[in-house]
Amino acid sequence: MLQAIVSVTLTTDHLQDTAAIYGRWLGFKPAATGRIPPQLAALWNRPAMGGKPFQLLQPASNCGVYLRLIESVADSSYVALRDLGWNANEMLARDPEQLARSLRTSAFTIVGEPRPLTMNPAVVAMQARGPCGEINYFTRLPGDGRSLLDCTAESFVDRTFIVVCAATSMARMSEFYGATLGLATTDIIDARIELINRALDRPIDETRPMRLARVGRDFLIELDEYPSDTAARRWPADNLPAGIGMVSFRAAPGSGSRLSRLPWLRSPQPIAEPPYGGCHAGVLVGPGGELVEVISAD
Repeated sequence: MLQAIVSVTLTTDHLQDTAAIYGRWLGFKPAATGRIPPQLAALWNRPAMGGKPFQLLQPASNCGVYLRLIESVADSSYVALRDLGWNANEMLARDPEQLARSLRTSAFTIVGEPRPLTMNPAVVAMQARGPCGEINYFTRLPGDGRSLLDCTAESFVDRTFIVVCAATSMARMSEFYGATLGLATTDIIDARIELINRALDRPIDETRPMRLARVGRDFLIELDEYPSDTAARRWPADNLPAGIGMVSFRAAPGSGSRLSRLPWLRSPQPIAEPPYGGCHAGVLVGPGGELVEVISAD
């Protein structure tokens, strides 16, 4: 049912400064500006977000996958990876080693040095905390069939290709993203993810269940099972969740009848502003409390 990632949304109390940071260090540029329409804020069940300024940023490759920044009061207590929901934004990068050298003097904080993945040494990734407390992965794929996705960066830092989500039940995540949203999923593996273990104050070699859900040909959702006592992300009454507050997906053509049966927060409505372009948008709440926005032309 879901075909592609359209945007990853962050809230920031300094919209222009955050946009400038992504522009200077990652080469992202403005694709659209405006204010959140009240109709859209109502779909999110957060009417106070209506009228908030936003910017859509896109990488230098000019692809149609965006970072959406919304100016709103940020949660200064937020620490990424310690709670449930959307936990990381993974972007394609040509040279993680060179990028790491550049980011050492930037507003990003490197939290994971570039290195090959244990599960697939052909893939090299690094991690950095951004200006809104968000965690970004920057990953070089080989582009020769040695990874699950056969795509490579078309600019120094390119588009999102994986978003990372956490919940306390792999069964519930599998049901939601597999059966409800119609995504094919990989087998469950026991993965040792040091960055998560450090954030949760767990033993560095602890493993946890992980699987991937495929979104179209070029995107994935990583599903991480967290300990049962992990806190849910706070969702203030007048704001989106801190960190990555929402991920927006485009539905595949012909999904209309299936979309009509989903448990929407509010009935989907057409939205004129970018990135919607008059398509219908609606929001679902996933098993980790994450907000899943679905954009459909049907």
